[in-house]
Amino acid sequence: PTTPSSVSVTDESPTDLVQRLAAQGIQRIYVDGGKTIQSFLAEALIADITITCIPVILGSGLPLFGPLTHDVNLQHRSTTSYPFGFVQSTYHTL
Repeated sequence: PTTPSSVSVTDESPTDLVQRLAAQGIQRIYVDGGKTIQSFLAEALIADITITCIPVILGSGLPLFGPLTHDVNLQHRSTTSYPFGFVQSTYHTL
């Protein structure tokens, strides 16, 4: 499959990527994927995080973020419940 033009792929470190994008005037980026988010959290590069809960209990699976070297304190911003069952909460990292 081809990557849409709205998506960028890089092998830069999270810090290098954020610095390069900031130099281009980009102030906010969307980061997705457990291991990717984990690497940005480890470098304290996540300002806001949205967690969506889907009403399914899995019998097995991977942890949401995996191991981190330190706790990440969050401040709750909002929670929205959708009629189809999703619950989405937004937090700011402290």
